[in-house]
Amino acid sequence: MAKRAKSNAPTGRPRGRPRKNPVDGHPAAGRGVARTDNSAGSSVEFEAQRERFLQYRKQIEAHYTAEMLAKEKRIAAQKDAKAAGFNAKLFVIARALTGTDKQASAVKKEVKNRLLVARYLGDPLGNQLDLFVDATRIETVDHRAEGMQASRDNKPAKSPHAPGTEAYTAWMAGYQEHQATLAKGFKPLQNGDDQDDEPDDGGPDDGEDWGDDQDPARPIA
Repeated sequence: MAKRAKSNAPTGRPRGRPRKNPVDGHPAAGRGVARTDNSAGSSVEFEAQRERFLQYRKQIEAHYTAEMLAKEKRIAAQKDAKAAGFNAKLFVIARALTGTDKQASAVKKEVKNRLLVARYLGDPLGNQLDLFVDATRIETVDHRAEGMQASRDNKPAKSPHAPGTEAYTAWMAGYQEHQATLAKGFKPLQNGDDQDDEPDDGGPDDGEDWGDDQDPARPIA
C-alpha cells in the first residue's frame, strides 16, 4: 500500500496560542493606564526637583564667581605689595598672628624653634631666644594681672577672652589666685576668737576668780 505524502498546507489549527493584545480585554489592561498616571506624577515631582537644583546651582555658581573675582583682586594686591618689597609670606604670617590663638601659637612656636636651633649651632641669631621667651612670658603675665585686678575690683569671674584660649586661661588663673589670697585672710572662728580685742584696762580678766564681794552678778545688799 502506498504511503500518503505529507502535505505542507496549513491544517487550519494554530500551532501555538496567539498572543492577546494587552490593551484589548486583558486583565492587565488597566495597569498600563495606572503606570501612565504614576509617570505623570513622577514627572511633576522631577520638574519640581529640577527647579530646586537649578536654583541652588545658580547660588553656588554666584559664590564661585565671587571667589574667583576676590582671588584675582587678592593676587593683584599681592603683586603690588611684592613690587613694594613685601612678599606674600609676610601677609600669611600676619593673618596667622591676628587669627585664632592656635594659629598665633603655631607661628610663635616656629619662631622659637628656629631661634633654638640657631643657638644650638652657635649662630648669632640664637641670641634673640631669650628676648623672644621673655616677650611671650610678658604677654601671659599681663592677662594674669588683668584677672587679678578684676578680682580686686570685685568684678565677676567672667573673662573678656574667648574660652579655651591662652588669654582666657591666664585671666582666670589670675582671678582665682587673688580669690585664694582673700580666702586665706578669713580664718574660721575658734574657741576664744570671738572675744573683744580691746586693750586691757586694768580690770579683772574673764578667767580671774571673783570674790563674793567683787562678783558683779551678786545683788547689792
